[in-house]
Amino acid sequence: MNEPSSASRTPFIIILILLLAITGVQYFFNFNGLGTDAAMDHAQIARNVARGQGMTTNWLRPIQMVSGSTRAGLNPFLSDAQIHEQEAIRAGQGETLVDPEKFNPYALRDTRNAPLNILTEAAVFRMAGVHKFDLWSMTGSSMIYLPDRIVAGISCMFFILSVLSCYYILLRMFDVTIACFTCLTMILSNLFLQYATSGLPQMMMLFFFAWGIHFLYTALQNKEENRAFLWPLIGSSICFSCVCLTGWIGLWPMAGFLIFAGIRFKPHGLYCIPGLITLLLFLAYPIYINRSLSGGFFGTAYYTIFTGLTGNEEIAMNALVSGSIPIAAQKVVTSVINNILTQGDLLYENLGNLPLAMVFLLALLHKFKRPEVNQSKWGIFAMWVPAVIGMAIYTSNKTGISLGQIQILFAPFFTAYGTAFVLNLIARHSNKELISILRGGVLLLSLLITSLPLLLNLPHIVRVGILTAGRGIPAWPPYYP
Repeated sequence: MNEPSSASRTPFIIILILLLAITGVQYFFNFNGLGTDAAMDHAQIARNVARGQGMTTNWLRPIQMVSGSTRAGLNPFLSDAQIHEQEAIRAGQGETLVDPEKFNPYALRDTRNAPLNILTEAAVFRMAGVHKFDLWSMTGSSMIYLPDRIVAGISCMFFILSVLSCYYILLRMFDVTIACFTCLTMILSNLFLQYATSGLPQMMMLFFFAWGIHFLYTALQNKEENRAFLWPLIGSSICFSCVCLTGWIGLWPMAGFLIFAGIRFKPHGLYCIPGLITLLLFLAYPIYINRSLSGGFFGTAYYTIFTGLTGNEEIAMNALVSGSIPIAAQKVVTSVINNILTQGDLLYENLGNLPLAMVFLLALLHKFKRPEVNQSKWGIFAMWVPAVIGMAIYTSNKTGISLGQIQILFAPFFTAYGTAFVLNLIARHSNKELISILRGGVLLLSLLITSLPLLLNLPHIVRVGILTAGRGIPAWPPYYP
């Protein structure tokens, strides 16, 4: 086991300085406001939570309006005359037509989003004081909305924590070279930096996912050394359950984790039970809320299945008949297969343009010397396969940043294993003098391929950022914050 030592402090300090510098440039100079509807959706719900209104949303979805009003005792398909007639009858009895505690069209309870990212934003909003109405207006000459910067700042914080966590975890799994190289590729990848200021929950998911891998690795190591591995396995289950609470798409890799735990740890099938119980405990309250508000366990989150199948979630969200599936079964199968193939075609882009991450699939054929490292790669693969299926179903944007695109979670670990595999091949070269040259050349070339788009644009980003520091450049097309 390669424990962190004083020898690794200098690389760590270099990584930390570069991480803070590049993230600072992205946040202060290259951020132009929230640019995805999902980030805006999370932010407006977090605003309502900070104001003491609970998980309520101002994003009106017809299917939720119909469901909520029906459960409150109002048939929304009645004519205006019939509704007024019912209203008059109830008024004569001293009652209202609809109980506002059960249904309020101006404060619909959200059943679409996972709560953890929203609650984190709400807590920061509350501490910053932006829950007060007068602070939610655009002031001064700045064209960037202040709470937008706060949301982006939260994402940046988790990006920094994720990179530092990956450094520690990969240093323990491999060595300082692989840990440093992997973290450098994360810092210099345009896609990672876009997610870092997007306001999407991917960076928080990556933080919990990385520690889930850490505890899984610890459990495998303890098993090889005939030590107790149940508690690390439960720690891994807690981390992956937090991934699920940050984004519902995390349920797919969680399913892969449960399958792997059930197969890898003997007696077979027994050790997936603690993980399943942990997941159910974490999901109990959201499921209860969804059940009470919509009648279903998954609420309106269920209808996001149409995002990948039809390319547009609103097709289902705007449907007035709950439970209808506006797509033929044959087309469902075809769409899922096509989307899985598309995920494969765009794997390089969705992994952050990290060349050695693609080598992970070849590294599966390589047997690493340490059993826990060798088994961890199969655990990661077991989570990645169902994640690809989930992304095929729930993601309309097959490339770029998207709420349902989580290839970025696997990118650091794919890169680490791919790098270890390539370096092992180089180490077998008969000419010992060429080994160090080949190692340095491969790592430098891979790093240049990843970082070149950022490095070429960095002078322009800094120059424009300095010139527009007082007002900023807003996202286009603009929106009402």
